[in-house]
Amino acid sequence: MQLFSSWLLFCLAVVLASKGNDYGIHHLDYHIDNLQEKLTINRKEYRKHVKSNLIVPFNSTRIPGSTEAIKIQDFIIHNFNQSMWNVEIDNFTEKDYNFTNLVFTFEPDEDFADDDYIVLAAHYDTMILPEGFVGAMDSAASCAILLYIGQFLEYVHGTDDQLFDPILKNASKGIKLIFFDGEEALVEWSDDDSIYGSKHLAAKWEKSGQLKDIQLLALMDLIGGRDRLPIPSYFRNSHEYYKMLSDIEHSYLQLIKDETQDVKPLRNLGYAKRKSLNINDDRFLIHDKNFMGDDHVPFYEKNVPILHLIPSSFPSTWHTINDDFKHLDQQTIYKWAVMMSEFIIRSVESDTQ
Repeated sequence: MQLFSSWLLFCLAVVLASKGNDYGIHHLDYHIDNLQEKLTINRKEYRKHVKSNLIVPFNSTRIPGSTEAIKIQDFIIHNFNQSMWNVEIDNFTEKDYNFTNLVFTFEPDEDFADDDYIVLAAHYDTMILPEGFVGAMDSAASCAILLYIGQFLEYVHGTDDQLFDPILKNASKGIKLIFFDGEEALVEWSDDDSIYGSKHLAAKWEKSGQLKDIQLLALMDLIGGRDRLPIPSYFRNSHEYYKMLSDIEHSYLQLIKDETQDVKPLRNLGYAKRKSLNINDDRFLIHDKNFMGDDHVPFYEKNVPILHLIPSSFPSTWHTINDDFKHLDQQTIYKWAVMMSEFIIRSVESDTQ
């Protein structure tokens, strides 16, 4: 009976994975099994999955150098399998604050020589004021999605020969996931009082020669709020990646409407119906220059292609005490977790330049 059950589960997993590919979403079965467990913000569901939840631990202040910041650093590191990821801890001190960037690098195999990397990034620090500010959208949700992507990639790169997906093994590019510290101003936002972590890391990598190896840096910020604001394409040299992500979003929204039984568990989680991306919105592309201060700037100024995933109109709770977990949108978080997981798979496969 146990053997039969195991075989049945295996067959179901194969069917789901295959069906997912029909929709353009790899390993749909993983998302069905893990989205709620890892990314729920519902208190009742969280109590069922305390040990595996990736987002609720961010529901605290994370001021650089604070006890809470150190705790979340440990949480982030703990949730990466270090047999797969190389961990870089970038510590530095500025203006009497201790900052720590966390970088996780995956290279397809020991002979990896392409030296090109797709980078996904978000910042994990929070503002000092207002007191108690937890930055749920800015950017706890994005950080949790990065953690989810990391564990998704570990699953894809698993050692089970029957379920092993050769995509990452045969990838032409490496992957870096970055958690920036010190994005927020310590006193008041200015060129000198902001983006401490990204400025430090960009300068460090420029000096070491690593900066030239970044094929794309995709920065997530202000994602997951109830406003569900559209996100335009900002730069021409990353627009092909933007179109790729828009295609993924379209596939996800089509999939989620499917009435068939195999995606019913995903539909039951609820879903964001509104599309976030619009390839015909060219109001920033026609200018093709940077309009916004964020962690991408030090890399943009050093000619790294940037995919900036941030609404052009900031959410109503931005930089207020109401940027809390009550104002997050669960379905939007699920959608972006699936989208960005698929995006990293396609990006390492792609010849997009």
